[in-house]
Amino acid sequence: MLPKQKVQGDGAIQVGKVEGGMQVVHQHFYPSPPEAQPGGKVGAERAQSATAAQRELLTLMKPLNKAARIKVLDFMRREFDTPMVIELKPDQVYRVRRYVETINSRRRERA
Repeated sequence: MLPKQKVQGDGAIQVGKVEGGMQVVHQHFYPSPPEAQPGGKVGAERAQSATAAQRELLTLMKPLNKAARIKVLDFMRREFDTPMVIELKPDQVYRVRRYVETINSRRRERA
């Protein structure tokens, strides 16, 4: 008959050895993983909401034709290592906004 073992507390670890060195038992108990939030993200990893400035920038970009939009995205990748407006910091949003405004003003001058 084997001795009775108790498991207590989160992260409990039990190591046992049967007399005679015939069998070694290792049991590890780890705390359960954090619960996932709606949308499949955990805690701080959830998607952030766009700021007002980011939403305004997206509105400015919407009427751009495909070629102009690609130029803006290439600029963002080159300057800030991301094509995602939501990942831009406030000063970066300002720079991209000015870039888009310049493209729009040049389009109006040609028309």
